[in-house]
Amino acid sequence: MADDGVSSYQPLLDLTAGQVRRAVDGWQTVVRIGSADQRIWSKDAPVLGASYAAELSFDGDFDARAYAARWLWHAMSGRAPGPAFHTPSKQRRERLAV
Repeated sequence: MADDGVSSYQPLLDLTAGQVRRAVDGWQTVVRIGSADQRIWSKDAPVLGASYAAELSFDGDFDARAYAARWLWHAMSGRAPGPAFHTPSKQRRERLAV
């Protein structure tokens, strides 16, 4: 394919100076995905084009953290976010019904 100088690639996250700020405990980034703002915290300053992974602690908030990470992944990949936190899907409700 010939390079016509026009790229169809759209960066997934467009970070502007107003969306990234240094905090006492690390870096806080606000990204808009679709119609929702997502807040992401990291120890180090975000780098455009870098790959990231979610690191989740096995603590009392693990379920909420895992749900939030999955929700963010779905939003970034253009998928539906799924049911609300602690709301089982229809299929799961039917399977668990006595």
